[in-house]
Amino acid sequence: MFDKGNYANRWKMLEDKKLSAVKEIFDEYGSEEVERFGSAVKNVHDVANKLGRFLKPNEMSSIIEKCFIGILSKEFTINCLISFVYTQGAEKLLETSLCHMKDEFTLEILSKIPFSLQLLDVINQVIDDDIAYWEKGAMPYGCCEDEAEELKIIVEKLIACKRYVTAVNIIGHSECEAVINAECIYKLMKLAGTEESIGGETLDDYAVQKIIGWFQQQEDIDLELRSDIEFIYLPMLDEYSEVRPRALNTRLSLEPEYFCSLIELFYKKRNGEKREIELNKSLSDRLCEILFQFKVTPGIDWNGNFDANRFDYWMKTVKTWSRDNDRYEAAMHTVGSGLSYAELDEDKLPQTAVIEELNRVENDELRRGYYLGTINQRGAHWVDPEGKPELELAEDYENRANIAESRGYSRYAGILRVIADEFKREAKSNILEAKNGDDE
Repeated sequence: MFDKGNYANRWKMLEDKKLSAVKEIFDEYGSEEVERFGSAVKNVHDVANKLGRFLKPNEMSSIIEKCFIGILSKEFTINCLISFVYTQGAEKLLETSLCHMKDEFTLEILSKIPFSLQLLDVINQVIDDDIAYWEKGAMPYGCCEDEAEELKIIVEKLIACKRYVTAVNIIGHSECEAVINAECIYKLMKLAGTEESIGGETLDDYAVQKIIGWFQQQEDIDLELRSDIEFIYLPMLDEYSEVRPRALNTRLSLEPEYFCSLIELFYKKRNGEKREIELNKSLSDRLCEILFQFKVTPGIDWNGNFDANRFDYWMKTVKTWSRDNDRYEAAMHTVGSGLSYAELDEDKLPQTAVIEELNRVENDELRRGYYLGTINQRGAHWVDPEGKPELELAEDYENRANIAESRGYSRYAGILRVIADEFKREAKSNILEAKNGDDE
């Protein structure tokens, strides 16, 4: 069996031997030979790290000075310094020649050392303008609960120098959310998503999702603000994400004016030649994702409760606006698609208010959207040569139609039968295609 304890001991023995070898080379031949050794074994990082563990401040100063005049590489020197700081503390840097070098060189070296409050004290003593450091300094992946002070300083400084993306990524991987208030999070997320951020980092999906999940729980923040952030980061909140655009969907469900504003942006007038406002690709993609895959049932609040009165008001408002603004068909097809996702009862029928709306004589376009939304819900699927899944769906929708008709909703029953007929046609097509394939 594999002996984990023995492995740990062997690994420690090996590391100690490596450390002894590096020290021996340094004592006998100096730092240049240590770097050559690191290059020869193709592991300058590890060799430099081991050297930095036992260096004294005057020895570290010698390496810094040789780096400054080009005898030693910055990669080697920086890794020595990182280990030196980790072993002896950042304050020991004040005893080295780094503090007396040119500002540009000192800044470049310090910016590569992992951040700590102790390092910040050193930076404040040796660099006149710390903004230059914050623009390029190596930041932590995240902060633990006992590092709340560090997180607060880091976020404030990064925002001040426009490293918005870096700030978001750090907060999203930290456990100190209580240090940063919701208003600050809103401003930062908006800046990171809409303004240019300095540095080469990209937004981390996990960090963004974690922050939005937390932000959704801040009930003292207006629904509009929460939904604005979700709209900005919508591409990161897809169906595979643990965090969904809950605030955005709730706002669409409760505020018909907001829904109409998105329809107006995305769709031109039925009798118009082009959109009234030209959209950039980013905005167009987000509107497309919302409206082409509309899954919202009007009248549902933050807690998922359906209100028939709110539903009726929402529908009347959208109908009136869409007629007045020559976008009736587009709006009704979109709303109808959303109604196809409505919660169903034990008879597999939606709420009575939804059925009554779909059953109104004037709502042909709404029923058309409901039909399209229902058919499109299947998405990509395996084709059964016997058409069994489609025939089962056809039977299911026939049963729903019979129940709806028995309750007096003939037009709603009619669209359910149209859906059933579509599945029957698909079943026949699959059977015929399989048969033709066998004949060949």
